[in-house]
Amino acid sequence: MKIDLLIDKDYHTVSILEDTRQMAEWFALKEYYAVMDEHLKVVGIITPRDVENNAHHQVIDCDFTKPTINPGQTVFEAMELMKQAQTDCLPVYDGTDFLGVLYFKVFRDV
Repeated sequence: MKIDLLIDKDYHTVSILEDTRQMAEWFALKEYYAVMDEHLKVVGIITPRDVENNAHHQVIDCDFTKPTINPGQTVFEAMELMKQAQTDCLPVYDGTDFLGVLYFKVFRDV
């Protein structure tokens, strides 16, 4: 099964310069945010785990890079990428165009 029908195209965004202390409240509403640079281009996906592992207070200081996937790839390929990266979401690109986010709640904190 291809992932094209599973892509969340109604994603929320956050500025790369956003203060991460505010984001704790936001994560109660959404499990991830697309990170946008100063040119309004999506440059990654940020999750609560990315913020928790950050000693600084801006999104730019977090590791928000994730492996990318394209809409023609399969769910199996996506799950393998998520497993390797230990993440629940992947940014989906068609070439250089950001399409949305693939999200599966797979890795739960114990």
